[in-house]
Amino acid sequence: MKKQRYYNFVLIYLFMKNVKSSILDVYSRYNFTPIKAKGVYLYDKNGNKKLDFLGGVAVNVLGYNNSVINNAIKKQIDKGFFSQSNYFYNDDAEKLAKKLCKISGIIDGKVFFQNSGAEANECAIKIARKRFNTINGTKYNEIICMTNAFHGRTIATISATLREKLTDGFEPLIEGFKIAEFNNIESVKKTINKNTCAIMLETIQGEGGILPCDKKFLKDLRKICDEKNILLIVDEIQCGNGRTGKFFAYQNYDIIPDIITIAKGLAGGLPIGACIVKKEVAEFMKKGSHGSTFGGNALCCCIGNACINKTSNKQFLKNVKNTGDYFNEKLLLLTKEYPKMFKSVKGIGLMVGLEIDNKINAHDFAIKLLNNGLCCATAGCNQIRFLPPLIIAKKHIDECIKIIIKTYKECL
Repeated sequence: MKKQRYYNFVLIYLFMKNVKSSILDVYSRYNFTPIKAKGVYLYDKNGNKKLDFLGGVAVNVLGYNNSVINNAIKKQIDKGFFSQSNYFYNDDAEKLAKKLCKISGIIDGKVFFQNSGAEANECAIKIARKRFNTINGTKYNEIICMTNAFHGRTIATISATLREKLTDGFEPLIEGFKIAEFNNIESVKKTINKNTCAIMLETIQGEGGILPCDKKFLKDLRKICDEKNILLIVDEIQCGNGRTGKFFAYQNYDIIPDIITIAKGLAGGLPIGACIVKKEVAEFMKKGSHGSTFGGNALCCCIGNACINKTSNKQFLKNVKNTGDYFNEKLLLLTKEYPKMFKSVKGIGLMVGLEIDNKINAHDFAIKLLNNGLCCATAGCNQIRFLPPLIIAKKHIDECIKIIIKTYKECL
């Protein structure tokens, strides 16, 4: 096993040594270059086919070469422009904002569009601070975040996590963030003080290890925020867009946040993020308080409208839940049939983590899976992370399981 692991690293090293890239070397790339895609499969120049259970990291929710996305792109091409700045009104942005408010349950809310999830979280942080400082006449406040959280890679969002893996070398960090233990309401209560302006968390932690909120924990947070006039910010960037069988993951918990951030799959592969805010909170943001050159551009909002019409459809979401249940059942069977290798299954719907034994590194195992035809990622405590397009069928799940079993047996 050690010899095979060494061999894999040598291959990757030799490949990268011969590739003189002009891109900043911050990614641990797999030795695979897709040149085309269709449905839930990726293909390289040699015709090698990979089953995609990564989906661009929860981005390509409708898979590839999908007519819904393609037709929306053609529609905007025919209009002759992709972006006209926010000095002008944008009909598609208005339509998309109204749809997000309606689906979220924040009917009379406001939406700010940007280009990514990190920017959406930056917007949420700014709004929470602006509200608190305006009400209290102060210039200092605190936002409580959770252990193992991930909210992006800007200076503000890494400051919100205080995880050494993300913050090392980027000091000084931004003040005003406190960390409480995820799913521990007593830890949150102890962290709250007179300067607390918001509590911010992922409904399902992604990079930290596919860990869903406990239902009671999230409900208790909502109650505490109401009692203390603290904002509840829910990060749905990875777990939203229908991935759990509900359009927003928090809809599995029967609560409504004050601010919601969403991105990744919102436009089925194009860069867009959104910050959805309750009306009474949004009122603290005035003209000039925030802005974005490309945020809410015509192309991304046109595609976002087409995509959300599909991903918020009740039958579509029902199918996601059914396939998610089937996938979870199949993965749980692996933990029973091969308990020495597969330890646990975590997640909801089609956001799933499979914990593997520490005798093999999850990243190494993911490389082996790719070599056998399955794209996936890693997360948390030695987990294989699955974020497939939401259009996968049971036959694709069966194919995925076969590749996992084959790969495991090669490791013996």
